[in-house]
Amino acid sequence: MSETKLAVFVKNETVIQSIYKDFVTGVMVAFCVYISQDSTWWTFVTGLMFILFLFAKTKGIMDKTLNFKTKAELQKWVDNLPDV
Repeated sequence: MSETKLAVFVKNETVIQSIYKDFVTGVMVAFCVYISQDSTWWTFVTGLMFILFLFAKTKGIMDKTLNFKTKAELQKWVDNLPDV
């Protein structure tokens, strides 16, 4: 497998979408803390839930990353972007 030399993170979300995603993460953390009060079992379960939640968010970020092997490939991708 050849080594990737260049990577680009494509972030095309609005400020409102970013705030919403941060809000959902905060609600998930609050839910995990609230449910796990005074219970070792629920602390374990909600800890696993939060770890799975973080893996899902990380997967979403990785899906937005484009890898290029050469500058020519990157330049071709940039040239095909629509003008804003």
